[in-house]
Amino acid sequence: MQQFLHNDKGLSLVEVIASIILISIILLSFVALFLQSNKTTVTSNDIVDATYVAQQEMETIYTNRTEPTVEAVMEKMPQYMKITENTWKKELSNTVNIQLTMVADNNYAALNLTTVIIEVFENNVLKSRFENRYNIGG
Repeated sequence: MQQFLHNDKGLSLVEVIASIILISIILLSFVALFLQSNKTTVTSNDIVDATYVAQQEMETIYTNRTEPTVEAVMEKMPQYMKITENTWKKELSNTVNIQLTMVADNNYAALNLTTVIIEVFENNVLKSRFENRYNIGG
């Protein structure tokens, strides 16, 4: 009977349960790491796409900056709808739109610069914003 009670050949139920719990904690932390990594990748791709769209629109403004007025520049971009005196909007899809603002820059009045701000929204959340100054008509 004494030999049966002091048998050290196997693992006890407590040791097995403890090892299963430790392995589960380690695996759950790896799963959480992979999920966060995937979420970060998706968010990063959205921002890169929005930045590319904003850059394309800024290049279009740059190309048309030789027009004599802001209104003439915007006539070259008929896909934009005027929403205020200095702001226009372009819808790319049901969820993505671009807001373009052009305002005379009073800080550089002698240089006749216009501040151009392009913002890309997805589901009404700002994804990218570009700002530059151009001499419209120059």
